[in-house]
Amino acid sequence: MPLLVKVLAFFICRTMEGGISLESYFEKKNIDWQKLAQAEPELWEKLQADFAKLHPNSFEMQKKFLLNKIRRKYMLKSFNSKV
Repeated sequence: MPLLVKVLAFFICRTMEGGISLESYFEKKNIDWQKLAQAEPELWEKLQADFAKLHPNSFEMQKKFLLNKIRRKYMLKSFNSKV
């Protein structure tokens, strides 16, 4: 099976299971993902690839220190205090 088909199948299954998107995940973590994607596109693409492979909890455990640096640099203006 070609790699593209595998990737598409993974995303379709993840969506059907009610999986969270990286964009939604970053909003929950009070990170302005749009600014990050615009300022550091290579990092954004790497994070997207890693997030697609991992459960959100595993992603957070592996990227915890990086996510804290990113949050400080690209914090959402409207802080989500419910998290």
